[in-house]
Amino acid sequence: MVNKRGDSVLMDTIVPVIFVIIFLVIGGLFMLRVGSGDVTSEQIYAKQIALIIDKADVGMKINLDVSKLHDIAEGNDYRGQIINIDNELNVVRVNLVKGKGYEFKFFNGRDIVWELNEEEELVFEVVDGVGIGDGVIEGGVVENE
Repeated sequence: MVNKRGDSVLMDTIVPVIFVIIFLVIGGLFMLRVGSGDVTSEQIYAKQIALIIDKADVGMKINLDVSKLHDIAEGNDYRGQIINIDNELNVVRVNLVKGKGYEFKFFNGRDIVWELNEEEELVFEVVDGVGIGDGVIEGGVVENE
């Protein structure tokens, strides 16, 4: 005869313990990412860049030192695109580790021509009317057709 009561007690004990362990591991990984300060830096820079874009007038050219972001990304062995300004979605995205990064919307509705130069500066210009017929935006730089 099989002891079904013993199996039930074992399952009632082990299953919740496994769920608690999984929850603690996921929570620990989240705390490591947040505790490193990388998430905060992503948020701060994305918001600052978006707010600068919102306040800028057409024709303004802005240089922003982002060497701190490069240092953090290198410390995380991240070799991807650190900053991306998406003109279609009006979003600034900052990534310092693999994953989605942090996005923040800007609201002025103008197009931004941008590039990251060798001096670890984000150089961007607010332009009006750059669209499908005026030029193609590749890597943040407008190339006229």
